[in-house]
Amino acid sequence: MCSLASWHEPKACRVLFLLLLFSMVLNGVASAQDSADSDAVVLEEVRFLLFGRERQEIGQVQLLDEQYRIQLFDSGISTYYSVTISSEDLLASTPITAERAASVLQERASLIVARSVLREARRKERRERAATERPKEAPDRPGAALDSPPRSRAVSSVPGLLSDPVSSGSSLEESNELLHRLNQVCEELLQRSADLLEIGRGCKESLRTWRSASDGNNRLFSNLREESFSLVEQTATITGRIQARIKEIGWTITQIKTKELRSRDLPDHVDGIRRRVLQCEKTVDSLEVLLSACADGLKVLGDPIVKTIEPEVQQDSSVVREAVVREPSRPAPSSARSETQVVRSVRSPDESSLATTAAKKATRASGNKTPRVIEETDTAEDIDAVASSESEEESLTDSNSGSVSGGFTTLLIGGILGALLVLLLTKVLRSLP
Repeated sequence: MCSLASWHEPKACRVLFLLLLFSMVLNGVASAQDSADSDAVVLEEVRFLLFGRERQEIGQVQLLDEQYRIQLFDSGISTYYSVTISSEDLLASTPITAERAASVLQERASLIVARSVLREARRKERRERAATERPKEAPDRPGAALDSPPRSRAVSSVPGLLSDPVSSGSSLEESNELLHRLNQVCEELLQRSADLLEIGRGCKESLRTWRSASDGNNRLFSNLREESFSLVEQTATITGRIQARIKEIGWTITQIKTKELRSRDLPDHVDGIRRRVLQCEKTVDSLEVLLSACADGLKVLGDPIVKTIEPEVQQDSSVVREAVVREPSRPAPSSARSETQVVRSVRSPDESSLATTAAKKATRASGNKTPRVIEETDTAEDIDAVASSESEEESLTDSNSGSVSGGFTTLLIGGILGALLVLLLTKVLRSLP
């Protein structure tokens, strides 16, 4: 008996030690999860600039290098979306209390549920209306399995929300019904993405027009241009993903019809499709909010930037242009003529006689042609010819006057030198004995 107790005692201690260690691990995991949950619900009241407009919202702020990512909630379509702004656009950020954060999250969750219920009710009405208006189709028509849902789905009660997971014990009819609902959601998302793509292209075209009419740009234009190009790319990407989901749903319905997909694997496969479709719906909702904000930013952008020219500069340029245009050949200025007149008035009688004889010779040579020349001096070429003839006459008179004055000076110097020589000779003769 003692040997049996001694053999069981270490084993019991080991079991107790393992139980104690396991409880400590569970407590640590629970505390870490509680702290993570408490950190996840921390909200801040943020005041920031988005596309030139100041906004004040409640959301989660995350620092990314030199930028901030803010997760916000749009009450219009009851969805979450994220925006990325620069550090300069974040004006203020104040954390709110835990009680207020819990109430805000609860209110948002109720809005999301109400939106889902409303959408499901509208989709059910459209399905019932399509089932009553659709004529009877041949069962062997291609695509009949996807277009015509089971009759039980048309008369069933309001189905559950798409946010609810698919149970593992779902029947084949329930899975088929859910796939048709998901196909309808994908068709709606495809139409919404096409509309959003048109809005994004319209924003890009408006920015191109603004840039072509503007002499410069600003920071708001750069942000809008970058954001609009990014949103258009994301819209095109989500359109491709939605089309892929439609193909996947059609393939799954065909596999169910041909019984090539096992019933036990069907719930997991349908639930995966459901999650991917909901992710596409969330992305489309976010793109709709961001494109709406981008369109509002175009209104804030205003008119194109045009650089104005001052009137004085324009006047100076016009004066320079007039001076360049008005540059015809003209006769000699009046100042030159006045100089020649002064030279002629100072001349000696001999010079005036020489000028008179030269003028008479020119008159005799020209004869009767002089009046015609005077009559035709209205053109610029005749004016130049008359000016050149006058300059030749002036040069001729100047040369004659120069020659006459040069001879008179030579005679004067010779007389003076002769008188000095005579005086010198008389002195020499007187000094002789």
